[in-house]
Amino acid sequence: MRNKTILYNINTLKELYNRNINLSKHLKNELGIDHNNEEIIELMYEIQSGSYTNVIENNMEFSKFYSMQLSNILGKFINKNTSLLDIGTGEMTNLSLVLNDLKIKPKITFAFDISWSRIYCGNFFVEKHLKNYNSKLVPFVADIFEIPLQDNSIDLITSNHALEPNGGNLEELLCELFRVVKKRLVLFEPYYEKNSLEGKQRMDSLGYIKGLENVVKELGGSVEDVIKIDKPFNDLNPTYCFVILPPPDNSKVKDVVNFSVPGTDSPLKKDDSFLYSEECGVSFPIIKNIPVLKSNSKIYTSVYHK
Repeated sequence: MRNKTILYNINTLKELYNRNINLSKHLKNELGIDHNNEEIIELMYEIQSGSYTNVIENNMEFSKFYSMQLSNILGKFINKNTSLLDIGTGEMTNLSLVLNDLKIKPKITFAFDISWSRIYCGNFFVEKHLKNYNSKLVPFVADIFEIPLQDNSIDLITSNHALEPNGGNLEELLCELFRVVKKRLVLFEPYYEKNSLEGKQRMDSLGYIKGLENVVKELGGSVEDVIKIDKPFNDLNPTYCFVILPPPDNSKVKDVVNFSVPGTDSPLKKDDSFLYSEECGVSFPIIKNIPVLKSNSKIYTSVYHK
């Protein structure tokens, strides 16, 4: 018998969230697993869509201080020809403030989240707050474990607590980042080993990552620097910047960034309201100008060009 797809009632989950029910634990119990998977992460972020924008706009002075620290670090690795990718970008709140602060802007910035609704809400924040750069920002929907960009195509990959909820899958996640990046990862993430006992217990209960430095080294990469960020949003979840060099790779780097079939090097082409791959015979939808590039969003279209 086939396994049926579970279709969750978003309104029911929102009611649980509003009652301060820990959705991560609730969904893990329902699925009988002990770690967050991509579906749980997507659902948790989906029901919170719009809330991050409200938090940032109600705490703009603090948010700008935080983003200024990130831009001061990122700016050391950016020139006018740099391609930047922000993974797990959420509502593009932090990304917008960071880009505003950068003295030299990247040539192009890609940004994705697993939740379409967060990207959609984020577009309104971008329009309101991001100055003179909108045309060079390319948002899309994707799974962090299957990035729809070609091998060795992005100069610099950054994050802001995007790796955080993926405890138990850190090695797989870093392998995918190493596949796509050319030069460096500059990741702003929690540091389990430097956290307080209470902070560690919180991270353990939420399934957060740990051992980032060790996993990088095991995969052949190297941690170039670790920098503490002052005044985090939550003292139990302090932010550190991990500057990471990927493993040496002899494969040819790409001069142009193209969307690809998620997790592969196979390029996608745009046609009307979708992106397609002749090689793989699949297409992906574009909803309100936002490409949805997740494996479970593909449509087989092998005869499209006949």
